[in-house]
Amino acid sequence: MKTVLVVEPDPAISEHVAQSLTEAGLSVEIETTGRHAIGKLVNSGYHMVVLNLRLPDLDVYSIVASIRGLGVTIPMIVLDAIGNVERCIKVLRSGADDYLTLPLDWDEFSARAMAILRLQARRTLSSDASVNTVLQGNGIVLDRVQRTVSVEGDVVRLRPTEFRLLEFMMLNPGRVITRAEILEVVWHRRFDPGTNIIDVNVGNLRSKIGRPAISKMIRTVRGAGYLFRSDNADRAASEYVF
Repeated sequence: MKTVLVVEPDPAISEHVAQSLTEAGLSVEIETTGRHAIGKLVNSGYHMVVLNLRLPDLDVYSIVASIRGLGVTIPMIVLDAIGNVERCIKVLRSGADDYLTLPLDWDEFSARAMAILRLQARRTLSSDASVNTVLQGNGIVLDRVQRTVSVEGDVVRLRPTEFRLLEFMMLNPGRVITRAEILEVVWHRRFDPGTNIIDVNVGNLRSKIGRPAISKMIRTVRGAGYLFRSDNADRAASEYVF
């Protein structure tokens, strides 16, 4: 599950932010000071940070610029209770990805956050594509340029969404991919706990692959999502899947 660090000294605001992001299928951690936030962002694997422009200890413009200067590329959203064009320009030029004025429409906020995460995922996929155009594992060969898939030499015809689903899994071997991530990257949709579209397409993939030993490499992880077991993936997580 993708994790967002919220840096907000006001408990009422941080509660709204956390609830909005959690309902969108994200995990949230809350910090109240800039100093602790910088340490966490440098050393931890967050997927996004949301900061209030007015923190009790550090200037947020400097925080954003410092984080970017250290090579941290995760998306950043800055919240501001005052809101004006000059502050917005300064925040964006410091390296933030979005600037929003409080009070917020929380549905709009979560929609903006998920849109930024989708863009980040697409950039990652594009970057990976320039490095690795052919993905292989467990007898499966996926050509990202020709948009073809073969299993042990036999061509398998997949629908576009099935192809993108398999591609996303093969780009993340040995890692549990959450349903929220899959919906955002493959279908560009907000997380919906009631949908079975992922299960249906995973079932179709397993059926079309057709080899029991290979199809079992797409594992269901209870209460989390799915995991693609590549030839070289660490098998330590096997006790959590079925």
